Amino acid sequence: MTPGARALLVVVGSALVGALYFAYLRSEAFPPDIVRVVPLLWLAGSAVGWILLVGALRFDTRKLAALAALLLNVPNTLLAGIFSLAALMAD
Repeated sequence: MTPGARALLVVVGSALVGALYFAYLRSEAFPPDIVRVVPLLWLAGSAVGWILLVGALRFDTRKLAALAALLLNVPNTLLAGIFSLAALMAD
């Protein structure tokens, strides 16, 4: 597996965690305290995606998967950061 494909796999997994979190929030407006950890895991997954992504863009000769991971990880990190801050600031 190329480094770009590995980065794309991590970013897609992180985005899937975010999508599942959104689906849960649509069913229950005020989640219990344990669910407030999920955005932090989502943010950690996107951070690992950035680390793998930088290495893939730097060293991989086939950059298509790395560029796809880049395009997906920008909004993924932004949303994960917003929801992580919201989870930390909740009562």
